[in-house]
Amino acid sequence: MKSANKFILSVALGCLAWTSSAVGQDFKGPIRLIVPYGAGGSTDVMARAVAPTLSRELGQPVLIENKPGANGQIGTQYVKTAAADGSTFLFTLDHSVVIVPLITANVGYSPLKDFQAIGKVGRFQWVFTTPIAGPAKTLPEFIDLARRDSNLRNVGVPIIGGVPQIMGEAVAKRVAADMTVIPFAGAAPLMPQLMGGQIAAGIVGVGEALSMSKSGKVRLLGISGIKRSSILPDVPTFDELGMPGVTLGTLYSVFAPKNLPRALAERFNKALALAVADPKVVQRAYEMSIELESVSLDDAQREITTVAEFWRRALASSK
Repeated sequence: MKSANKFILSVALGCLAWTSSAVGQDFKGPIRLIVPYGAGGSTDVMARAVAPTLSRELGQPVLIENKPGANGQIGTQYVKTAAADGSTFLFTLDHSVVIVPLITANVGYSPLKDFQAIGKVGRFQWVFTTPIAGPAKTLPEFIDLARRDSNLRNVGVPIIGGVPQIMGEAVAKRVAADMTVIPFAGAAPLMPQLMGGQIAAGIVGVGEALSMSKSGKVRLLGISGIKRSSILPDVPTFDELGMPGVTLGTLYSVFAPKNLPRALAERFNKALALAVADPKVVQRAYEMSIELESVSLDDAQREITTVAEFWRRALASSK
């Protein structure tokens, strides 16, 4: 009897310990979702789209905070130094976490050493655009004119490096002259400069390109990817235009500071998957030509590891 009582007591204490541990892994207050780009861009829009479902599933308010600047470094660095307690996450392009440390000296963070990939929302392609008042109606026309007019040899980008760099280099190679790259702190400040004709061209995500195109202020001359966008079926791919190799997309991903407890990471990952499947998010993504994708916690980390290795090799070979 004493042995049985000891066994029951042992099980009870074990259950109590497990329950206490589980409670200890709850989200305990407002959750900040840091966007390292300005308000109004596609990253900000998607973060705000998934926030209501995250809030409902995690039982806490999810607050979007924009911390733009330095090619996404400011917001990304902020999350790196935040407490790994489930109060702060990073909603960003894989670019700020993976590519920026490879192209910028003294960034102070590494995608694999300082962050934990929590999940993925989707991916998008990039579009080469010009002001509607510009002289070129197609990308071959723009290239031909830029060969003769140095005033057309500039392009605005919302991020430095990554797919926009590959697109810009492809155009510059055809022009046979360097293109001046004008960096902006995200797409939101770039768009009015492009629509107003202050810059000759701009490379933006499909969402921003679609928005500007609907306003009648820009022309969409070429898109990255292996096939045309279903939202922008009249825009040819770079491959179609004789500039192969511009096939990559950019990921929307969520990261946490390294060493976030596994239980919290799993809960957030599952909540994010539900958010990606929400009809309102699906509709918003469709309007912006974003391909939604969700993955498990472990697959999220594996994918970022693969992406980091790809860009390490790609950038090393381009030097």
